[in-house]
Amino acid sequence: MRKKLAALGQKPASGSVHLKNGTYYACIRHYDINAGKRVQFMKKIARKGRYTKDGKMAFTDAQNELYEMLNKLDAELYNHLVKTDEVKHMTPQELKKYNTANMNFYDYVVHYLNTHTNDYKLGAYDSYISIANAKLKTYFKELHQYLLKDVTADVLDEFFEYCRSVGLKGTTMKRYKSLISKPLQKAYKTRIIPENPLDFIDEISVEDFECDPLKFDESVILAERLNDKYDPVNIVVQLALFFGMRRSEVLGLRWSAIDFENRTIFINRSIIESKTEILPNDKRYKDVIWQKKVDKSFVVFQRTVKNRTSRRKLPIYSDYLFDLLQKQKQMIETNKTVFGKGYDTRFEDFVCVQPNGTIIRPDYVSDHFGVMLKKMGIRKVRYHDMRHTFATHMIRLGKVSLALVQQWLGHATIDTTIRYYGHLNIDDAVATGKTIEHSEWFNKVYTVIDDELRERASLVSCGLEDKED
Repeated sequence: MRKKLAALGQKPASGSVHLKNGTYYACIRHYDINAGKRVQFMKKIARKGRYTKDGKMAFTDAQNELYEMLNKLDAELYNHLVKTDEVKHMTPQELKKYNTANMNFYDYVVHYLNTHTNDYKLGAYDSYISIANAKLKTYFKELHQYLLKDVTADVLDEFFEYCRSVGLKGTTMKRYKSLISKPLQKAYKTRIIPENPLDFIDEISVEDFECDPLKFDESVILAERLNDKYDPVNIVVQLALFFGMRRSEVLGLRWSAIDFENRTIFINRSIIESKTEILPNDKRYKDVIWQKKVDKSFVVFQRTVKNRTSRRKLPIYSDYLFDLLQKQKQMIETNKTVFGKGYDTRFEDFVCVQPNGTIIRPDYVSDHFGVMLKKMGIRKVRYHDMRHTFATHMIRLGKVSLALVQQWLGHATIDTTIRYYGHLNIDDAVATGKTIEHSEWFNKVYTVIDDELRERASLVSCGLEDKED
């Protein structure tokens, strides 16, 4: 095969084996038809064949696996080069365009995602892969066999009409439009397709957002039951309920970001979960704080908050909330003593951890929250609806302006705030001056928890702007 490729003017694939942290990786260099040039990538070598006495793969077995990978790549390249008489005489650049234009559209989109992973945040990448494997795969690979070169504005209109017919909402359809936007733009810029069909698609309308906050009675029951017995997720729910923080922001909160003296919380980091394994040569590897493979792979990684406006300071505006955080800190110290050497010290600076010190996974919070509500007899809502509960009651009962709500919640623009909460009361846009703690909602909710705390609670004046920017 190597001689055949050389006769066609192509250099065969080459590579080497590297040992990192007890695992063998193949570093491979080969000609990528779609990229139109030689590329290099690393791939973990799976355990096969003979093993040494300590259970690790032998170096010779790792080399054999590498040779199999190289032979497979050479065979794929050769088959592409000699597929038709037309292809035989193409230049590498022409060959690249030809093969890309004749890819199934779904395969092309997935290929683009997989070859541009560094351009996507892990959470966004997982989301796009998920929806690509849903309706995009069904329509373009199972119901139809559209190639990239066959995708026109009419084809996309038919696809979006299909999405409507199966009950997808405008928000989800816009995500599909966002998913295929970059791959199509890349194909157009590289002259693989003569025009970008998305340029001729009408704007997709989005339904009015309707949040689903907890009602007053439900808030009282939840706040009361969260104090009945210890659960590591209790603090995660309370921070969302009484501060309106996102799940990623709550789990990313660190003790070093809490100023007990000035009673402020600095929100600047977030924790996200992904199902994509990150290899050491990936530039995103530096953000991974925990990676494990059990039944399914998962990665917990940290990043800065969503945008600049999400980076904000909030006041610890009540003695109840101040004591809540102090109790959490004391609980962690107690657990350190109980678990001794078994305590996971990697996440000592995190506020929300399991009893053994391990960080709480985002997906676990969402799943466990549903179980908690069922036991409490509260109707099923999402964990994110705690954020909506806080904002809704702050507007309805606290008479806080939408501008302040935007600043408190960390929305990028006030348009987002208006879209979510502007319909609650038309006077809320100009009504300001009332504090959260003076609202009926907050007073009554935590009055049920402790009357004495309510009597001595007071809102600490604190600017919401981040003075360090």
